Amino acid sequence: MMQDIIVPATVTALAGTVLSLVLVPILSRLGMRLGLLDYPGGRKQHAHPVPLVGGLAIVIAAFLAFGIGAIGWPHEGGFSYWFLLAIVCMLLAGVLDDWFDVSHRVKAILQLVIILPLIFLTHVAVGNVGDLFGVGVMSTSYLAIPFTLVCLFGYINAANMIDGLDGLAAGVALIALVFLGTYAGLQGSSGLFVDILATTGATLGFMVYNLRTPWRGRAMAFLGDAGSMVLGLVVGWCAIKVVHHQGTDAVSAPCIAWVLALPVMDTLVVMTRRMMLGRSPFSADRLHLHHVLMDMGLTPTASAYALLAISFVYGLFGLLGYLFGLPDWVMFVTFLGMLGAHTIFVFMAHRHAAPNPVRLQADSVIQ
Repeated sequence: MMQDIIVPATVTALAGTVLSLVLVPILSRLGMRLGLLDYPGGRKQHAHPVPLVGGLAIVIAAFLAFGIGAIGWPHEGGFSYWFLLAIVCMLLAGVLDDWFDVSHRVKAILQLVIILPLIFLTHVAVGNVGDLFGVGVMSTSYLAIPFTLVCLFGYINAANMIDGLDGLAAGVALIALVFLGTYAGLQGSSGLFVDILATTGATLGFMVYNLRTPWRGRAMAFLGDAGSMVLGLVVGWCAIKVVHHQGTDAVSAPCIAWVLALPVMDTLVVMTRRMMLGRSPFSADRLHLHHVLMDMGLTPTASAYALLAISFVYGLFGLLGYLFGLPDWVMFVTFLGMLGAHTIFVFMAHRHAAPNPVRLQADSVIQ
């Protein structure tokens, strides 16, 4: 019964939060000594080097919280050992990129090498995408594994690419984890519910040092590629696990798509824009929605809070659609409509914006 899991879920969430709060300052000092830093310059607006230890802090805190939950309240159906191994491997791949700034091709290969065995070894895949057109549920059939691979790979990179403002990527992941934990709870997936809450707590603890607030004017630590890639993996995989759940309480893919909407929409629009300009879809520039908002006059802090609010509204719409039983095709059509609105807004904003040489600058490094 889900009532029996409330206490362990609360304890593991609090443990993840406290451990992350303790670990970030410790790892930040270690990062300063080892040179694991994000240096200012180019498109980066921070004035001083900032430690790239968010991913390390979140993973260590979450893993310790998992251990507390497993020892105090043994449960099944949570994160498998294969998935925990994938998290560690993704963390190491991200640290490698943070330290040596590997090319986007090498990064993509590392990601695929990690997530493809995960899908095969766990036998977890998206079996259907729901009733998108009102004519019946559309099965992925023999394409289930490649479709799941594309979805997970795409979301990891979307989470990585939206990491452009203090607190934005971690905040979007935090909001997504809250909604995915809610879905897991509604489905009765107690193990998944506990582990998601532990990760949510670890992410929340890091957010205290990463999100700008009235009492903290700048970030003390950054996620780095290690953090954004790990959170992308965790959020993407939990979304797939929720969709993979079978039964009368199954959650359809269109409802889950709303939980992931902001980074997915932003990445699709930005990549399309870059290719229309004849550039690599992975080139770095100022085409993201948060850049558009800042070019319109919002501060970086206001832009981050605005986008976090939008991400929350998207996730809430998906949850309400699930609770009220809205048809899949309605959720899908509204998703496409919002994607269209997002695209029009960004394209019109760039068309009317004053020429900005920084916006037009591109390189071959994934953001």
